[in-house]
Amino acid sequence: MLDRLRSNYIFFLAGFGSEYSLQPIAHYLGEHGFSFVVADMQQAPLPPPPRKATVFITSQHPSCSSAVFRIHTQEAPPFSNYMNPLEIMRQLRPACSVFVPHDLEEPIRPYEFAYMSAFDIYCAPSAQVNPALRHLCKVIPAGWVKHHHFDALTEEITALVKSNGIFFLNQVVTLMRAGGATFVRNNYPVIFSAHLPVKLPAWPGCDGMADELRQMGATVLAPETNATKLIAASPRIYINALGSVVAEAKHVGTPVILAGKAGQPDQLLIPAHPGPTRPAFDFDGLLTAVAAHIKETS
Repeated sequence: MLDRLRSNYIFFLAGFGSEYSLQPIAHYLGEHGFSFVVADMQQAPLPPPPRKATVFITSQHPSCSSAVFRIHTQEAPPFSNYMNPLEIMRQLRPACSVFVPHDLEEPIRPYEFAYMSAFDIYCAPSAQVNPALRHLCKVIPAGWVKHHHFDALTEEITALVKSNGIFFLNQVVTLMRAGGATFVRNNYPVIFSAHLPVKLPAWPGCDGMADELRQMGATVLAPETNATKLIAASPRIYINALGSVVAEAKHVGTPVILAGKAGQPDQLLIPAHPGPTRPAFDFDGLLTAVAAHIKETS
């Protein structure tokens, strides 16, 4: 089945900025001789539909249309590049469509549940799945897409986070509206006093804030650095607000500290809880499920 998938189909991987979490799948497809197109719409507009039969994989929220997205952001690029998965599927008319969550804290938002019927396959990041989901699409226990054997951290980055940990800046749109790097420096001085490296998500405007933080003396890691691997290598992580990294820290057993704002005390959100080693993302299981769906429906 996989030979036919390799020779007759092309994979179309789509998302926007921090909602694009499919790099490891692209890496795996490339290593194993599959044709694929990468469409991170923060980087460029959506490419034209392939001329080959297509397998569509997305990791972005399916509920927000392009029109609504631009109302809440901007009309100019890169925001004007945004298309929602259902809009993309209308163009592609894929032989198989797959949803791979980018957010471990809330893989499917409550109001997005009905949208899952638009997909053929859902890659569940954990064993906790609403049983009703199986009536909407095929659910496969693929595991967390950011837990894989690719993209090992460099020795320099590992040593950097292993000593004190790392600070993940979440809710970055709120931070930028509040004053960006200046707001961060004034409200989270532990970044500078404890020499904590900082991780920002891939989102429009974050590059500018990262540059300003570096000018202030902070160490800011590249946004594409794998967050799960950073968390696993750290003795603890700091956050300014809740986000997916909290669930990722639970996944690997790393303590989470909500940093005190403007001199307020820190709060331990998640204590250390070493547990069994989590399995890596099941790339073969995903491809087998795709091939089986195509065989059943063709």
